[in-house]
Formats: sequence, C-alpha cells, structure tokens
Amino acid sequence: MKALHETIEGCVNCNICVKECAFLQKYGTPGAICKRYLSGERSVDSPVFECNLCGLCKEVCPKDLKVSKAFLEIRSAIQTGSKPANAVSIHTQHTTICAYEKRGGSPLFALHQFPLKSDAVFFPGCTLAATRSATTLKTYEYIQKIKPGCGIILDCCAKPSDDLGLTGRFRSMFTKLVDRLKAGGVKKIYTACPSCYVTFKTHAPELETLTVYELLSANPPTQLGTVTETVTVHDTCTTRHEPQIHDSVRSLIRSTGAEVAEVRHSREKTICCGEGGSAAFIAPEITDSWKSIRKEEAVGKRVITYCTGCSSMFGNELQTTHLLDLLFNREKALKGREQRTKTPFTYLYRILLKNRLRK
Repeated sequence: MKALHETIEGCVNCNICVKECAFLQKYGTPGAICKRYLSGERSVDSPVFECNLCGLCKEVCPKDLKVSKAFLEIRSAIQTGSKPANAVSIHTQHTTICAYEKRGGSPLFALHQFPLKSDAVFFPGCTLAATRSATTLKTYEYIQKIKPGCGIILDCCAKPSDDLGLTGRFRSMFTKLVDRLKAGGVKKIYTACPSCYVTFKTHAPELETLTVYELLSANPPTQLGTVTETVTVHDTCTTRHEPQIHDSVRSLIRSTGAEVAEVRHSREKTICCGEGGSAAFIAPEITDSWKSIRKEEAVGKRVITYCTGCSSMFGNELQTTHLLDLLFNREKALKGREQRTKTPFTYLYRILLKNRLRK
C-alpha cells in the first residue's frame, strides 16, 4: 500500500485540498483519513467509500500526493478482507451499479462486431449506447465513413468494479474482454466514454486507445458553423491529464460555430460531476456539492460534456448537452429535445441498438 504510506508521511495538513472538496471538509485531510484506517477504521463505514476519487486533491497538493490511489488501496483492502472472492461489494448500496455492470457484458446486451479489413473498433460504452442509442448509431456510421471496416463493441469495461476496490471481479471481467478483442484482431480502440478510455489505456497498454473526439477533431462532421452560443465545457475528472482530449473537444465545439468560455475548474483542474467512484450511492449529499460549483461557474451558459455519466448526473439542474448530440443531433440538442432514455427503458434501447447493428 505504497500510496497510503506516502500520503501519511507526506501530508502536512495544509488544508489546500480541503478547501476544494466537500468530502474532505467532512472527514479531514487525506493524511488524517489514512492514519485512521491504520488505527483500525477498516469496516464498511470507512469514509473512503464516500470519496469520488476524482483526483483534484492531487492537482492542488503542494506535495503531489496520490490521494485517490491511497483511498483506492484502502477500498481494495477492506473489500478483500471482507469478501475474499471479491465478487460483490460489502456495501449493499453498490448492488445497483454492480448489477448494471454485469448486464453490460452479458450475452443479452453485449455485441462484438469485429473489424473487417481493419484492426479498429468503436467502443461507445454502456451508458451512451443505453441513453443515446440513435446518437451512438450516427456516430458509428460516421466513423465507418472515415475508417472503413471499423467494428463496434457493445460491452462493459468493468471500471465500476475497479473503482469499488473489487480487484478480483474487475480483473476477471476485463481480462476476458481484452482476450476476446485480441482474438478478434483488434489493435486499436476508439472510445466515447472517458472512463472506458482510462480503463483500456491503464490496464491494456498493448492496445492503442484513443477517444472518438480525437478521431473526429481531425475529421469534423459537416453542418459546421450553425451554433451561435457561447458555451462552457465540463472536462471529465478521469481524463484530467489528457490535454489532447481537452483540445480535441474544444476544437469540435468551435467547429460548430460556438465559442468556448473557460471556467476556473477545467482541464487538469476540473471537478467531478458527482458520479466518480460510485460515491453517490453512499453519500449523495456530499457528491451533489460538485453540481453547485459547476452551476455557479457556468453562469447560465450551456455546459458541453463528453461523458454520458456526467450529463446524466447534472440532469435538469444545468443546461447540459453531450458533444456527440451537438455534432450528430444538433437541432434537437440545441432545443433540449435530444434522446435521453432513462431506466428501465435504457435496457430496451440497448437491445434495439444491438439488433439494428447486427442487421
């Protein structure tokens, strides 16, 4: 538990990170939280499950401490100690997200259409395919125009299990997925979900992983220059250290004619939407605080996201538009009438999308 001990030894209780985070304001500095764990705070009630693991604390830390990694080490230790098989979380509140993850890779919802005369696939991620099936299809059809033969994979990358500290469960699911991709001749993956991007880049470095936004920024769709708004951007916390993604997203937004107004918490200093680390299942009163910050900084402007989870978390509290909707479903998106399927209909639309792609 290297990061844990480094956090204990390095934290000087300067409170810089505390000022940025409602979770730390409730439980204290990272050093203090880690010390309490070593002192015996190792039960299901450990506060680390209320952290979004967004990494903003590390960005503002004068010692550059890997706090999120330390908290994840604690999560994994507690999960493993309570459930040796690492099959389910010790928190019953995680049942929903674990079941969602399992369904995402099940035969009923998964689809593996491997590339033809290509080595690349589009990996939209569970939530985009479920909530925006029409936009997912339009995005894939456009990708096929610029990358003929590109395949498509509807499956789950198992990042929820990784974030929950369910190491055994994550490794089992992710290894099976990667092995199947390799067997299908896949060498390159275009992800729409930033979390999927980070998962593949971190745990399957032998595959070349790019976001679809990088691909599209080099080949922007037609119907450009029709947006006259000034918008803000919500960068995802998972890709805070990926400037090429930040630049690609802004390039695509400007290609529509829109102007981008940067906010204080953006790029590497971005905030979480509240979904990260599945903390909202345990402490929604803490994770909701991020929405207030984003709403205050947006000052009424449209917020462009490129993560479906972020878009869903902001909901109706902010005027939020997913970048792929802006590109491929623009007229409805600007009027707030784009497809935003909600549970339980998300499962129906995933099946319908799967069946259409198979044809």
